[in-house]
Amino acid sequence: MRNKLPGSITILLLLLLSTASQAEEVIFDSGYSEVMQNNVSNMQDILFGIMVEDYKQVENIAEDIAYQPGPDLEKRLALLQKLEMEAVTFKLHEDKVRQNALKLMKAAEKKDRLEVLEKFSTLATSCTECHIGYREKVRSFQKGR
Repeated sequence: MRNKLPGSITILLLLLLSTASQAEEVIFDSGYSEVMQNNVSNMQDILFGIMVEDYKQVENIAEDIAYQPGPDLEKRLALLQKLEMEAVTFKLHEDKVRQNALKLMKAAEKKDRLEVLEKFSTLATSCTECHIGYREKVRSFQKGR
């Protein structure tokens, strides 16, 4: 099992490292575009794996989603700083996606088609909920709006 920086530590680091540079409206790379493009590809590959009943593929890709490193710490902290008070709910969404990917991984280990479909649907829903809440906001930071 791969290690990840616990969400509470990330938030604490954000608070400790945050500065009052509100005037800084520099276009920046959050690092999430590449992560999301990778996740879209992974979700397509999971769906294909489900269709051909390749549960090992589903299991491996779900694990990749759950333990993806995400953007580097500096970029992650910069985004969390820009999100301000919404940083906590953003992290909760990330954690929900991670937990749902792990549930899908476990269902695939059991080769339970119906449970795999259910867990895939739950994972896709958690991804969509995060996109609804944050996609445009993160894009606006990247465009410097």
